[in-house]
Amino acid sequence: MVKKDGDTAIINKYLLDEVVNVVEYPYAIKGEFNKDYLQLPEDIITITLETHQRYFSSKKIRMGNCQINLLL
Repeated sequence: MVKKDGDTAIINKYLLDEVVNVVEYPYAIKGEFNKDYLQLPEDIITITLETHQRYFSSKKIRMGNCQINLLL
C-alpha cells in the first residue's frame, strides 16, 4: 500500500506487473466515481476495478466514513 494526501493506494502486485508492461511511460491519475456505488461492499468495488477496468483503488477514511477512489 502507498499513502499520499491522506489516501491509501491498494496495489495488487499482479495487476501492477501487467499495467507497467502495457505502456511505455506509466503514471497515475486519481479519479472518482458516483458515491451511490459505495453502498456495495468494498471487496466488490476493488475486484471490479482491478479485473474489468485494470484500475487500482485508493481509500480515505475520515471520521468513520470510507471514501474509495480509483487510480488510472
